[in-house]
Amino acid sequence: MVSVVMITYGHEQYIKQAIEGVLIQQCDFAVELIIANDCSPDNTDNVVDQFMENHPNSNWIKYTRHNSNKGMILNFIWALEQANGKYIALCEGDDYWTDALKLQKQVDFLEVNPKSSMCFTSVKKYYQNKNIYSKWNLELKQKEYSAKEIIYNLLVPTCSAVFRNEENCNYDKLFNNKNFIFPDMILWLFLLGKGSVFCLPFESAVYRRNESSVTADMPLDLQLRLLKQHEEIAISFNDKYKDVEKKYLSRQYMVISLKLFVKKDSRCIEYFRKSISKNIFDLPNNLFYILSKIFKKNYSL
Repeated sequence: MVSVVMITYGHEQYIKQAIEGVLIQQCDFAVELIIANDCSPDNTDNVVDQFMENHPNSNWIKYTRHNSNKGMILNFIWALEQANGKYIALCEGDDYWTDALKLQKQVDFLEVNPKSSMCFTSVKKYYQNKNIYSKWNLELKQKEYSAKEIIYNLLVPTCSAVFRNEENCNYDKLFNNKNFIFPDMILWLFLLGKGSVFCLPFESAVYRRNESSVTADMPLDLQLRLLKQHEEIAISFNDKYKDVEKKYLSRQYMVISLKLFVKKDSRCIEYFRKSISKNIFDLPNNLFYILSKIFKKNYSL
């Protein structure tokens, strides 16, 4: 069996497409679709009910609407803990699958590659407000990807991932900061510790960007808070990923520093220093020199 985990909140306009993308799957194994509605203030219930009453694959659906809002991360943990399948696939309520053989192709790969813990595919990005499609990543190839590549380049589209349902995995412990908004990277690192991660050479889904997305036009102060939370979670990573994680954080420090500088916020100095202090950041020395000169001219560095 494959368990498809679909968390949703405020996705009334989109979840029909998300559910259809799962129920059209053609496969030679059982599927359960776990839909976890985090007490949405909309008519998501009615949309799901229509599928449960009328669709020929309605028996796949296991629907829960929480009585109170858990928050995204706790809802995600709850949904993962309901999964009974040998494999887990992810598709949030505002994304959707486009390939009816998606699950079959990915499960076939994992079945013949027992040392692989996860596989993912290319997807399209859809900018809802502009009605524009684009590629997630133009450089994706059929190959095994390292932790460094996955972390630095944000390679794995969540809606394309299929991974082994690891026995005795404590998801609550894994995502130990309940307010962390992006659990994906923590999950990818955990799975990298269990086996290899491969990209398969086909396009399987659409990742939707809209005004209600967590990642859409994120305020700078929220980015700063998330970066601090990421630092805290990074402490718990295995030694295997410590240096990779430090380097990723160093890069994020620099990105935040430049954004703060553009806004003429003196906190740019604090994050610039953090980036340098990691000592393993891979920007050329001359770029550090130029940035340092610019900062010194504007602030007392």
